[in-house]
Amino acid sequence: AAERAADTGALTAERLAKIYMAEKFEPVELNNSLSLAAADRSPRGRALLFQSAQVESVSMAQAAIYSKAFDLAQEDGRYLATINLYRPLLTKLGTTEDLSWFAAEAARAFYSLDRPLPARGWMEILRLAAEKDDAIKSTLDRLWLINLLSDSTDLEFETGLLKWLDAHQQSSEMQFRSICTAGLRLIEALGYQVPDSAWWKVLESAAEVRRGSGDPVMRRAMLRASEAGRRGETVLLMLLAFGGKAPGIENIDTTATAARALRLVGLEAEARQLVLELAAKEGL
Repeated sequence: AAERAADTGALTAERLAKIYMAEKFEPVELNNSLSLAAADRSPRGRALLFQSAQVESVSMAQAAIYSKAFDLAQEDGRYLATINLYRPLLTKLGTTEDLSWFAAEAARAFYSLDRPLPARGWMEILRLAAEKDDAIKSTLDRLWLINLLSDSTDLEFETGLLKWLDAHQQSSEMQFRSICTAGLRLIEALGYQVPDSAWWKVLESAAEVRRGSGDPVMRRAMLRASEAGRRGETVLLMLLAFGGKAPGIENIDTTATAARALRLVGLEAEARQLVLELAAKEGL
């Protein structure tokens, strides 16, 4: 119940941390938290991992715990709540070259929380490592979109966008087309001009993109209200259109329309935050 409340924002990360710390574990469990937490995908398993992160003093081991926690959270659909929980610990972790393997995960976590300043240090570590390793360069390029959403406009927008697409082409065709179609639609909804060359990269994929769900009539009503400048009605229709669901690739049509509508009624920051939430959740 506490985790569900934290996922929806009804419970603070600080309060969830106290609940996790109240669990009792044997020293042998704390010493084997990575394997035990991977096997036990329950609140107790997550509490074990969090407690081991609190008592660990070696930076390399700390990063390994954070990495495991973030990976499991992404798989379980709890990524945003988890990185918010670990944020105080992650902030204390030094940005050193020996942690270059963790730099992308740390940068993505901070960008996802819309905290670009600490993300920049990790991005610099990643850039240095990318000069010597093509695989790391691809990882760096994959961060372009989440970087753009959190850390101002990219001066080389088209170059960065095409590199982002190229990096995702290493995924399966289905995943590539699904993720990249969502990404292009969302940045267009925020007012960016996506070049034809970017769309052609996606269209050339043989895979069929998943069709977004949602009520087209509701989306049209949302746009009509926003075009008329009716802010309250726009927000109400947006909430009704989502139907209690969080932004995701499965409702990309609704999310893209909502972002555009929010911008039309002057809620630029809220539109960007909506897109950032989806990008973080879906790993765009």
